[in-house]
Amino acid sequence: MTRKIVSTALVTAAALSLGGCLELQRASTHGYVIDREVVDELRPGVDNKQSVASALGNPTAASTFRDNVWYYIQQRQEKIAFLPEETTRQRVLQFTFDNEGYFEGLERYTLADAQAVAPRGDKTASRGREMGFFEQIFSNIGRFGAAGPGGMAGSGR
Repeated sequence: MTRKIVSTALVTAAALSLGGCLELQRASTHGYVIDREVVDELRPGVDNKQSVASALGNPTAASTFRDNVWYYIQQRQEKIAFLPEETTRQRVLQFTFDNEGYFEGLERYTLADAQAVAPRGDKTASRGREMGFFEQIFSNIGRFGAAGPGGMAGSGR
């Protein structure tokens, strides 16, 4: 009798602990929530960057290579159990503006339009600057002042 109770308790404890670790399915939406009615009210040649930002909020991204292009991006990602997360839906609104900042056109893209890009360190430019070995080691020398009131180093502001 005692052996049966212990076995049942162990099986129950194992099942409960494994069940708590296993999230069967999870979905999450990230980015800009697209309101079709608000987007459809925007008029090329009439609206400008300020009115678009006022209606939609700040863009998710601005183009690095093309001036006057804004992107509003929404993604839905799903994860099943222990498998890697997968993007199942993507919507992108691409707003183009002329040189005076007036809205020129709108393009809509989906996940089917996406292209995987593998950046190459020898070809893809990155922002910032690269520091050499010795510059990394010695760059902080003289940067910090003596401890001020309260034991804080720096300018004391």
